[in-house]
Amino acid sequence: MQLPQTRNVTYNAYGTVDMEIDHPQYGWIPFTANPNDTEQLGRDLYAAAIAGTLGAIAPYVQSLADAQSQQLALMDSSYTTAVTAPIAYMGTTFQADQTSQNLLASVLTAAGGALPAGFAWYDVNNAPVTMTFAELQGLAASILGRGQPLFIHKQTQKASIRAASTVAQVQSIVW
Repeated sequence: MQLPQTRNVTYNAYGTVDMEIDHPQYGWIPFTANPNDTEQLGRDLYAAAIAGTLGAIAPYVQSLADAQSQQLALMDSSYTTAVTAPIAYMGTTFQADQTSQNLLASVLTAAGGALPAGFAWYDVNNAPVTMTFAELQGLAASILGRGQPLFIHKQTQKASIRAASTVAQVQSIVW
């Protein structure tokens, strides 16, 4: 198979190779060569690029927008990890993942201000911890109280990411 003329051969963020090809009908068009392409042309152009037949492949240079998008997603993930991490309360540690928080809120709502005698909430080791309604509210308040400063930190970091003017600035903003 005769390969079309190519130019501007560059690695992309996905490990495949972007380029322009001289299409017989449309002229120069963008093309991504992929070793797993369903079309033979894509596989052949990828192999030719990797073999050096198409010339040097320019390195991938991350755009500011891509860096910001990636770092914003990292902030969201870091926030979720921090806000749902186990929490110390009453001399032990309790789960605070989203399921545990939802269950805690449901129990507090359904209890109507009073828990049955001997009510226990289980810690991260599945050991029962006897609690009053006020103590269970305290656990919820501890989780909520931890979440607010974490949320403010996330919002501050995200604003800094959006305000950054270089990829290096964006990448320097960490949780």
